[in-house]
Amino acid sequence: MKLLIRFYVLLFFLNCRHELYKNQYRAMFVMNCKITEDEVLRYEPSQQHNSGKKRKKAQKGKLVQHTKEEDNSTSGESERYHPVTCVECNSEVAVYDSDEVYHFFNVLASYA
Repeated sequence: MKLLIRFYVLLFFLNCRHELYKNQYRAMFVMNCKITEDEVLRYEPSQQHNSGKKRKKAQKGKLVQHTKEEDNSTSGESERYHPVTCVECNSEVAVYDSDEVYHFFNVLASYA
């Protein structure tokens, strides 16, 4: 019989919940986190067409690995992020942007 023990590590506090994505938070002060400086990610929006006047919805997209060839292209206007991992379990828990803000995703919120 295998016994699987899961534990939770406090990663951030004094945060701001995302307006549209309820399991995402922003924070400037973190603990038990490690930034992977040598890896760069960029946000790639999905290719959806907006026809007519519709209510503004959240843009869907994904974070993709940034390559060195993109440095020479004109895609310099896109924001660059560094992955952030938990120091206890090495799970990727957030991304770190150029404004020194951590963007956490899949958060299990606790209200104490």
